[in-house]
Amino acid sequence: MHPVRGARTTRAMLVSMLACSLGFVRRALAQGPTMPPAIPVPTPSDGSAATQAGVVIGLVVAGIVLVVVMAKVFDLRRKREAEAVAIQGRIADVLLAEASLARLPVAVTVHLPLLRGGPAEAEVRGEVPSQEVRQSVIRVVEREMAGLRATYRVTDRLMVLPTKAIHAA
Repeated sequence: MHPVRGARTTRAMLVSMLACSLGFVRRALAQGPTMPPAIPVPTPSDGSAATQAGVVIGLVVAGIVLVVVMAKVFDLRRKREAEAVAIQGRIADVLLAEASLARLPVAVTVHLPLLRGGPAEAEVRGEVPSQEVRQSVIRVVEREMAGLRATYRVTDRLMVLPTKAIHAA
């Protein structure tokens, strides 16, 4: 027997056996008992279609309201951040305009509440050479905040480092 022909014959036999067995399985499945549905299908009773429609409409309306509210909150937050950046810029300009404070490494960060009723918070960070300069920086920030907002709070996070007097001069 030729080795190539033997391999072909063996392969053909395997393919035909597989095809026959699949045919038997298909016939056996067709003759088997049918399974009842796993989830019972509810039968419509009077008013159930209207109730389902009401629930669907209510959910759609609630979803639309939620999206509109979220869009308004994001827009308000964006406006508050833009206003805070504008206030920070004004305070930075005033600090740079003061000759004695212009070269100091001082930064002011302004936080505004989402709603208008709460106080604005200006956080002053950096390093100053003396306590007098520290007081001067805080006075300038408070003066600007008082001119821009009705209610405000200034948080002093300045550090007095006497070695900075040489670098600032």
